[in-house]
Amino acid sequence: MAAKGTTRSDSYAAFISYAKADKETAQEVADGLEARGFKCWIAPRNVRPGRAYGDEIIRGIESARCLILVLSNASNESIFVAREIERAVSKKKPVFPIRIENVEPAPSLEFFISSTQWIDAYSGKLDTHIDRLAERRKGSSRPRARCRSRHRA
Repeated sequence: MAAKGTTRSDSYAAFISYAKADKETAQEVADGLEARGFKCWIAPRNVRPGRAYGDEIIRGIESARCLILVLSNASNESIFVAREIERAVSKKKPVFPIRIENVEPAPSLEFFISSTQWIDAYSGKLDTHIDRLAERRKGSSRPRARCRSRHRA
């Protein structure tokens, strides 16, 4: 279902949340998912010119079926990532964390993702982990379905 104020063409499979320091990896995740048929919303690419940045972030979250969290030390320290996760959860969007570093989530993130299955992508080829993420997205038949296991893949 499209978010209020969006059209069907504005619908995204995933909103990519990441810290600025992880921009390259986040773009690789978005590119990999899009190559597998999942249209992604990622800043700054999808921020419309002349619009308020915060409004665009909210629009992106609302228009996406889920949020992909690129989890790292930098995202743990980012107030903006914490706000994106909180907004996604408040809008009942499933959150799919993909850890690109061997870190535990900061308390501000742990509160929202502790019951969600993570993908550990800090070793091996990122593309292999993106395959697993895409498979999990395909298996999520309902947009609001959440994985309740804390086991890490």
